[in-house]
Amino acid sequence: SRALLESGDVSSLQDMACLQAYITWIASGQIKCVEDGGHHRPCAHADASRRIFSMLWKFASQGDARRFIARRIFPSLPSYAEQFTCAVPMTRIRDIAHRNDIPQHLKQEIKHTLQNKLHRCADPGDMETCHKLIERCRRENCYSAGFMNEFEIFY
Repeated sequence: SRALLESGDVSSLQDMACLQAYITWIASGQIKCVEDGGHHRPCAHADASRRIFSMLWKFASQGDARRFIARRIFPSLPSYAEQFTCAVPMTRIRDIAHRNDIPQHLKQEIKHTLQNKLHRCADPGDMETCHKLIERCRRENCYSAGFMNEFEIFY
């Protein structure tokens, strides 16, 4: 079913039913959804959702049974609303990681623990990572006000 999702080649009612079952199992946690280590643009999931949504509408127009299954899938798709397709947060963290007023070791830490991770597969744990970094920077009290301000705006 994952191959069907990735290829967009859903040509039969059976394929669509398998896809619907797969998405239901992911949504319910029966299939663990984990990071694959790939590097994607921040809007990759929203763009994929938009493509799947379009494919589903075409499929659904081919009869009642297909429409029924497609309507079961629509609510499980990620949103592709504007706030999920903008690049501002990723641009901001990249800019923060490349500032000239912080030491190289902090640049690398931000890049490897936040920037790259957020590009691959953001999750709530990234908020905790960001919080810990900010708290440590506050305790060390040796970074510019401009850096701290930008980092806190990002958080």
